Amino acid sequence: MRLRPAILPRLRRPEAALRAVLKRAARRMTRGDDSGAVGLLAALCLASMMGFGALAVDMTALHFGKRALQAAADAAALSAVRAPANATLLAGNTLRRQGMADVAFTATAGRYDDSLAAPGSRFSAAATPLGAVRVEASRVLPLGLMRVLLAQDSVTLRVSATAAHQQLGAFTLSSTTAALDAGLLNAMIGGMLGGSLNLSLLAWNGLATARLSPVALLDQLALQLGVGTYAALLTSRVSLPVLLTAAGQVLAASAPAAAATLASLAATADAARGALLGDVIDLGVMQGREAVASLVSATPFANATLSALELLRAAAVMGGGHAAQLTTLGTVAGALISARVMAIAPPATAPAPPAEGALVLGPVGSRAATTQIRLLLQIALPQITIPLVGTVTVANVGVLVQVAPASGVLSAVSCGDDPVTDTAISVLARSGLASVQLGSVNAMRFADSASVPPVAPATLLAIDTGLISIGATAATRAPVVVAEGSGTLRFTAAQIAAHTPQSISSGGALGSLLSGLAGNLQITAAVNVLGGSLVLTPTVVTAALAGVLDPVLRGLDPLLANLLAALGLRLGIAEVTPEGARCGVPTLVL
Repeated sequence: MRLRPAILPRLRRPEAALRAVLKRAARRMTRGDDSGAVGLLAALCLASMMGFGALAVDMTALHFGKRALQAAADAAALSAVRAPANATLLAGNTLRRQGMADVAFTATAGRYDDSLAAPGSRFSAAATPLGAVRVEASRVLPLGLMRVLLAQDSVTLRVSATAAHQQLGAFTLSSTTAALDAGLLNAMIGGMLGGSLNLSLLAWNGLATARLSPVALLDQLALQLGVGTYAALLTSRVSLPVLLTAAGQVLAASAPAAAATLASLAATADAARGALLGDVIDLGVMQGREAVASLVSATPFANATLSALELLRAAAVMGGGHAAQLTTLGTVAGALISARVMAIAPPATAPAPPAEGALVLGPVGSRAATTQIRLLLQIALPQITIPLVGTVTVANVGVLVQVAPASGVLSAVSCGDDPVTDTAISVLARSGLASVQLGSVNAMRFADSASVPPVAPATLLAIDTGLISIGATAATRAPVVVAEGSGTLRFTAAQIAAHTPQSISSGGALGSLLSGLAGNLQITAAVNVLGGSLVLTPTVVTAALAGVLDPVLRGLDPLLANLLAALGLRLGIAEVTPEGARCGVPTLVL
C-alpha cells in the first residue's frame, strides 16, 4: 500500500496532526454541530495514549541509560582501586572501553573504613593509606516525546561507585642471637620480670627454639580473660603471669619443656607488671571485625610464629620503665663492670598507624618497633700509681648508652596475576640510633623514662695528702654517635612462605662505638704541690688515668653487644621477618 503524500507529514509530525484534529473538532462544536464529538473524544484519548507512550518510552530509556552508566562506573572503580595513585587514568580507560567516552567523571582515591556506623562517612578522600576509589560520573541523554511535558530537550544522569581493595602484610621486627648467655639473661630478664631467675643455658635454648602461634596465644588469652573479640582482647591489660601462663599452655603439646619453663617463670613474675597486649601483637584492621577463634584458618596470620624467647623478651619490657640492676658482668682490662638497664617503650607516632607492635598485621603504613634501651655501665677502675703519691684508688665512672628503637614500616604490598607466586611485600626498615657518653649520671634521673638523664663530668681523683693535692675529672667532649641506617627490604612470595629474615644496618661504625670514647675523652687534672723541690705536673696525672681508662673503653664493645643481645637487640641492626601477605579482592562498598 502506498500512502498519499499529504499523509506523510502528519506521520512525521504527530503533534501537529493532533493539534489539527482538535482545532477542526472545536470549530464544529462552536457552530452547534456535534458530529465531531466522537472525533474529539478519540483525539483526546489519542493524546493521552501518546503521552503515556512517550512517558513509557523515555522512562525506559532513562532507566536503562542509568543502569549502563552505573555499570560503567562500577567497572571503573574496580579497575582504579588496584592502583589508587593512578585512579583517574585507570577509570578513564575503563569508561572508554565501556563505550562511555562522552561521560564526565571524577575519580577520587582515599581510604575506606567499614568500622564506622554511617555508610556515608566510611570513605575519606585523600586519606592514607590509599585503599579505595570513588568514581562519580554524569552523562547527558536526549529526551523523546517527554520533552513536551518537561519543557526541556535532555536530562543529566548522575551515578557514583566506591570500590575498596585492602592488601595486608604481616611482619615482625626483632633481632636474634646465635649464642645465649644464661647469666646475662637470668639477670636482665629476671630483673625486668620482677623476680629472680636461675635458668640453665639448656632451658634458655629451649625457649629460643620453641615457636608458638600468636593466633593460638590470643585465643588462649581470650578464654582466660573472658573476651569475645580480638579488638577487646588487644586493648585489655594483661599481667605478666597471665601472659606467660597462656604461652605455656599453647606450647604444652609441641614443646613441653619450654612450656614448663614458662610456667615456672609465670610463678615468679611480678603480677603488678604488665601492659596492653596490643603493644606486642597488633592485628590492625582485622581486629575490628573478627571474633575470637576466627583467624585460626585465615591467612596470612595463621602461619605466623613467634619464638617463646622473643615473647619472653617482649613480656619483660611490656610497658617499659623497669630498671634492672646487674651485678658484676665481668672484668675488662682489670676493671670490674656492672650495669643498670631500663627498657622504654617506643614513642607513639602521630597520627597513629593502622597497626603497631612487635608483630603486626595490617595495610600499608603498619609499623613495628623495638624498645628503646638505656644502659648505664658502671666501671670500677683498678688502682693506679702516681709519682710522689704512690698507689691510689680511682673513683668509679659511668658510661651512659642510649639505644633508640629500630623500626619497620610496611611500605608496599604487591599482588600480581598469581597470588601464590607474584605476591611481595616491602618494609622500610631503620636501625636504632645509638649514643654513648662517659661521666657521672644521677641514679634518680636515670630511672626517669620521660627524659634523657644529664651526664656530668665524673670525678676520678680527689686526693689531699697535706703536701700534694690532686683533683681529676673525665668526660666526653661530645656524645659518640652511631647514625641510624635505613633501607627498603623486599620479600618475595617464596621468602614470605619461608619466613626468611632480612636486615638493615647502620654500617661501618659499630665496632668502634665504645672504643671511640677513648679518642673523645677529656681528662683534666689540677695538681698543687707544697715544696719547691717536688715536681708533679697535671700531664703526668692525666697520662696515668688515660693509661687505665683507654684499654677499658676499647674492650667494652663485646660486653655491650652481649647485653643488648640478651634483650633481642643487635646494635645498629634492624631485622625484619615476613610473616604473610593477603591480596584482597577489589569489592564495591557502600
